[in-house]
Amino acid sequence: MSTAKLEPRTYLGLFVFTLVAHGLWYLVTSPPTGFADSDGYMRALRVETLWRGGGWFDHSIARANAPYGDTSHWTRPLDVVISLIALPLAPFLGAKAAIFWGGALSGPALHGAAAAAFAWAALPLVGRVAALLAAIATIAQLGLISYGALFRSDHHIFFVLLAALGFGWAIRALDRTRDADRNAFLAGLAAAAGVWIGIEGFAFAALSLAAFGLAWLAGEDRPDAPRGYRFAAGFALGLALALALESGPSFWVVEYDRISIVHVTLGVLLALFFLAVRFGAARGFLQRPRARAGAALAGAGAVVGVWVFLFPKAPRGPLAAVDPLYVKFVLENIAELGPGYTLERFPAMLGATVLALPWLIWRLGEEWREKSGRWFWAWAYVGICVAVFGALTAGWMRWTIYAGLFPSLVLGDMIARMTERIAVEKVSPLLREAGSAAVVAFFLLGPPAAAALAAIIGGPPEKKAGLEQAKACSAGLLASALNRPPWSDRSRVILMGVNYGAEILYRTPHRVVGTPYHRSTMALGETFAAFAATDDAVVREILIRRNVELIAICPGGNEGLSRQEGGFYDRLKTGAPPAWVREMPLPAEASAFRLFEVLAE
Repeated sequence: MSTAKLEPRTYLGLFVFTLVAHGLWYLVTSPPTGFADSDGYMRALRVETLWRGGGWFDHSIARANAPYGDTSHWTRPLDVVISLIALPLAPFLGAKAAIFWGGALSGPALHGAAAAAFAWAALPLVGRVAALLAAIATIAQLGLISYGALFRSDHHIFFVLLAALGFGWAIRALDRTRDADRNAFLAGLAAAAGVWIGIEGFAFAALSLAAFGLAWLAGEDRPDAPRGYRFAAGFALGLALALALESGPSFWVVEYDRISIVHVTLGVLLALFFLAVRFGAARGFLQRPRARAGAALAGAGAVVGVWVFLFPKAPRGPLAAVDPLYVKFVLENIAELGPGYTLERFPAMLGATVLALPWLIWRLGEEWREKSGRWFWAWAYVGICVAVFGALTAGWMRWTIYAGLFPSLVLGDMIARMTERIAVEKVSPLLREAGSAAVVAFFLLGPPAAAALAAIIGGPPEKKAGLEQAKACSAGLLASALNRPPWSDRSRVILMGVNYGAEILYRTPHRVVGTPYHRSTMALGETFAAFAATDDAVVREILIRRNVELIAICPGGNEGLSRQEGGFYDRLKTGAPPAWVREMPLPAEASAFRLFEVLAE
């Protein structure tokens, strides 16, 4: 393994530099007045509930899906990060403000930690200079800096930190000059931690396992697959420990949208497959690549077969138990689930991938030509991650966190090699410095610059107007009004667009019917049904059963509603509601909203 090291102050410098970059990003973009979206408010509400004595294993949201309550599919690790940031602030700001700032700062803090971890991860593969450049490249990726942005409070940036750690241990385990060691086990633990954060973590775990598996199939690992076995053992153990910490007494409950016995079982089955491989190898089998390929196919079939037999809904993924109504809502209303190949998005989402691919192909060829190339399988692993996450991002830009991370290593290596070559050219020092600066600027700043240009050229002209309207329809303005008389005397149930629900819960003592989360499909469906209904009896039944006292709409905002021409929403908007609904005045700052009181018949 390479003996190259970085000083602790270098890692600290990368962390601080990332925070500074986020500060600059905040200044040059349209800064939010609160959290960037509903998730931030709901996350802060979860942490507040925990601080007030809510149980660690209790994921209920009492005031959502009124009057029945709801539960969250999120897990606790990000809540812990927010709490760690908030605790030293609490004596000065108070608990609520401290938790708010803990959430607001969690994204930059996790991004900074990920940049430092990525420098450590890349170090043995590309050396000091390239590792530092790779870490800096992750800071310049719009996908990463947007998910880790100030006020974002999003668990997806946590995936980046864990992927950087898992990647670092995995490439060390793939070093051809070393026997299998604990690095593969640690890579498995990191992959399991990613699944604890969210089920999407399985994608990175699968690619890591594929890298170890391919090396074994090609004869680069012993017949008993010690690297794959250690990774699978770490993965299974990590999943079991994570589930015990997350769910405690509910360890055996079947859930598909968060870590559960469903996913631990898959990890255990994978570990059992590698245990069978070790058993077979000890008896002289699996010496030839063909035997290993046959064992891999049979093992994969057995693992999947048993898993699906035990959990028939598992192949449908995290939304296996979700009403199709919500799936339709997700596809139509959540922007991050859109494709990343459009003109406006491509440079930001996939620019680094396009720049990295030619150099990556050359690097793989170079390692292949050196038959004893120490890092061939590590570079093959990089190639797998770049190609697969690039393809996933093209179809679903939510994967851009990975499409920003792994190409950054290739960019760092390429920039370092190019600047080294420029440094030995027999030209004036000024030209050498200018050439090096141009290379760094092009490969690090080129994709974000192209993204900004594409946004100007390809962005819809109505986008700016939409942003201004969104400010006018900020739920915080309505919350301020609802916290004043005559609405502040007690908690009321409010029917409104689901995209506003989380912020109203956070900012007021009131209850809401719908929130934009998939476990709330009953509330989501009835919110849609009430606003779209042309029959007043349908609306009235829903309102009475849910004890709704107030209805709020903001016609110019992104409310997250299904509307029907001539339906209840249209009647509220045009000022022709039923006799049992009365419009109420709102302060001037909340005038974009319309507030209605439901009267008793």
